Parts: sequence; structure tokens; C-alpha cells
Amino acid sequence: MERENKLIIIVTFFVFITLFGITSLFNGTLGGITGNVVMERPVDGQIAIQELLRAPEFKSIGSGAKICVNVKISDDEIRGYKIRKAGDLFKVTQSESYCEGSGNEDVVITFESYGALLSAKKLDGLEYFKLPSTEENVKLWQSKFIRVGGLVKQNEEFNNRYCKFLTDNFDSDLRIWGINCVVDEEKPNALLGFFGKFWWMLLIGLFVVAIGFVGVILYNNRDTSDDDEIEQETLEQLHMYIENSRKLGYGDYKIRDALIESGWDHTTVKAAFEKVRKFHLSSIVDRFEKIVELPFTDRDISDEEEDYENDEEFNL
Repeated sequence: MERENKLIIIVTFFVFITLFGITSLFNGTLGGITGNVVMERPVDGQIAIQELLRAPEFKSIGSGAKICVNVKISDDEIRGYKIRKAGDLFKVTQSESYCEGSGNEDVVITFESYGALLSAKKLDGLEYFKLPSTEENVKLWQSKFIRVGGLVKQNEEFNNRYCKFLTDNFDSDLRIWGINCVVDEEKPNALLGFFGKFWWMLLIGLFVVAIGFVGVILYNNRDTSDDDEIEQETLEQLHMYIENSRKLGYGDYKIRDALIESGWDHTTVKAAFEKVRKFHLSSIVDRFEKIVELPFTDRDISDEEEDYENDEEFNL
């Protein structure tokens, strides 16, 4: 019996949780915050209006807009909130009902309950104001631009502040309301449009150019002392090789061919012979003797090597 009672309690608990979740889901789907919600603090209304204005549709309201929102708490109490837009930012502050007076406010709106304001905020934008029930929950009052019966007093100031907002969101209804808004849109700049669309390609190109520029600077500023040391050391080794080969009786052409066949490139071999020539010339200068071009010391030159004498590329 005790086990059955525990089972009943568990089942009842899960049924309650399930029903609660389903109810919350449908309430959220249908936007069902009712008008019975009570505003505990004036700041709650201020926060709700500020969050409502974050919807992207309201961004097109022009700078300088002055809107008064009243929230009806009871038949005897109405709380007011001033909305002022400077640049791209809305500022909401608590105020008396009708704020600075209907003649000084561009638009005066009254939510018939705090729940209606929360429903508008929950739908994230203008969707709430397009619902049939909105006419009962939101009232538009006489103000600077709104006349008796809802007629709009349209002038340049009204156009600058509200025409783009109205054409972006209520274009099909404007004629019914007697509003004629013509928004002069700037012609798009083709070049700016291209860069706006392919900015990432431009960014990659600039990045590649910058990397290349830095690479060139680093290459030009690299430390070449090691390379120079290796090159001088190599030439010194070849210098000694050439001198020793000459002492053994080999001619310069045979020495050159032997070096090239061993894998030395022609330019390096030629530089080595030039180093040998300069060494002998400097020795002559040291002895104050006449500087002359030293001929090849080919004591074993053969007929096959005579062609080298006319070799302009290897002209020492």
C-alpha cells in the first residue's frame, strides 16, 4: 500500500510539471502576457520600453524624435515615460503623464495596461502593433503631429523624423492614413558597393602586400657576415688549390676543368682565379716592381686545349 502511494505521488508530480510546461509554452507562443500583470515599480516600465526600442525596426526613427508613452496602472494612476532620440540612441526617462504636454510631444501613446506593454516587448518590435487586439490595448492621443481623429499634421520636421520609419514598416497603409512620404535615397556608389561586398578580398590583398613588404625589409637587413665569411673561406681554399696545382705543373685550363668537373660552378672558379691574379699583382706592388698581367703557366698545354685561348667567358 505504501509503495502504491509513493507511485501516485510521483506520477502526480510529473503530470503537474508537464502541464505547467505546456501552459508556459503556449503562453509564450501566443504572446499571452495578460493585462492583469501589475507594475510594481516605475523603473520596470522604463526598462520594458528601453528593451522594446532595441528592435531593429525602430532604428530608422530620426534623431530629435520626442515620443511620450503612458502606461495605465489603474483607473486613477497613469505613469509617463519620455523617449528622446539623439543620433542613433534612445533615452527613456520617467515623467508625468503626457510628459511635456500633448502640444510639445511628437506622438503620445498610452498602453491600457502594463501587460500590454510587456506583450509588445515580448514580440520584439512592431508585430504587436499590427495585431487586431492592439486597438483595444494601445491608444494614440492628440499631439504635435497627431490631430483629432488620428489625422497627421505632416511637415518637414515630421518627414525628417518619421518618414523613413513609416515607409520601411507601414508603406502599404500610409495612403489610408493620409500620409505622403517621399524618402530621397542616395544613389549607391558602385565603387563603394564593390568594396562593401568584397572587403575581405581587399583585406587579404593588403595583408599579403604587408607581409611581402616586411619580408623584403628583413631580407635586405639580414646578417650576411656568415655568408661573406663562407665565401671568403671558399675562395681561399680554391686559391691554395690553384697555387698548389700550378706548383705541380698543371696549367690553368686543366685546373679550371678539374674544379668544374668536381662540382664547382664557373663563376666561383673564375673568382678564385681572379683572387690568385690579384694576389700576385699585390706581391709585385709590394716589391715595387712593374705591374704586368701574368700569362697562363700552361707548361703542358695540348692541342685539344688550344681552343680555350679564345674563350671570352674565361678571360682572366
